[in-house]
Amino acid sequence: EEIFTRFDMAGVELDWMRSPPFFHVGEEDKNSHYLDEIVRYASDLKLCAEKRLGHSVELAVRVPSRPEEALCLGLNVTKWARSGWIDMVIASAYICSTDSAMPLAIWQQLLPESVEIVPGIDILSASHSGVKDISMHEQSEIAWGYAAAFYHRGVKDIYLFNYFPGITTPDRFREKLLKMSSPELAEWAARRHIATMC
Repeated sequence: EEIFTRFDMAGVELDWMRSPPFFHVGEEDKNSHYLDEIVRYASDLKLCAEKRLGHSVELAVRVPSRPEEALCLGLNVTKWARSGWIDMVIASAYICSTDSAMPLAIWQQLLPESVEIVPGIDILSASHSGVKDISMHEQSEIAWGYAAAFYHRGVKDIYLFNYFPGITTPDRFREKLLKMSSPELAEWAARRHIATMC
């Protein structure tokens, strides 16, 4: 309420990846209406904020990279999208990795055209659990590989998680972000592609 009533903003993100699970195992379905209520209420507040500010405000949700994982947690993302409560779905893996094989085409089929699907790229990546994480700050080619692959699969935007300046030089950080900012720049960057397993 405070964010929507006090500030001017382009959008607000409800981060459902901090941190699941929300219910005891086996109680997700009977309790999912609580999560629906939160998203619907945020949508109502968003509409009020738009009237107050005189411009549109996007409501995004950050959820697991796979629709079935979201449903298993009680996150009925398709219902939220089809009810007109959200504008953007940020699909991202949980805990320090990027899901290179997230089913973007399935997400696109589940969501109305008015709701954008945006894949998340974490600063760390691992091929599967138990493997030591690789820092993308030192390996820009990995970040460029993820970006190029996601753009190639038809998304308009990507979402960067935990990308902080200061670990590398400002020029290298700027170059990394620039080459991830469009399909054309990502495609022509030197890339490494990591295959990840869910």
